[in-house]
Amino acid sequence: MTYVIRGKRIMFQSCQMDNLGQEETYETYEQAEIALKKIQDSIPFDTFEIRKLEDVRK
Repeated sequence: MTYVIRGKRIMFQSCQMDNLGQEETYETYEQAEIALKKIQDSIPFDTFEIRKLEDVRK
């Protein structure tokens, strides 16, 4: 399963050279949870959620 983190107004893009400009993805829900915690701490004015990538594309 692949997961992404989305906010109401924000979508996160990768900074890695091979994925530059593509949405940041996480291989496990646990990795996404760790990233979500860091994001919520640094951007407290928005609400974010973890979504399965196939749910996002529907």
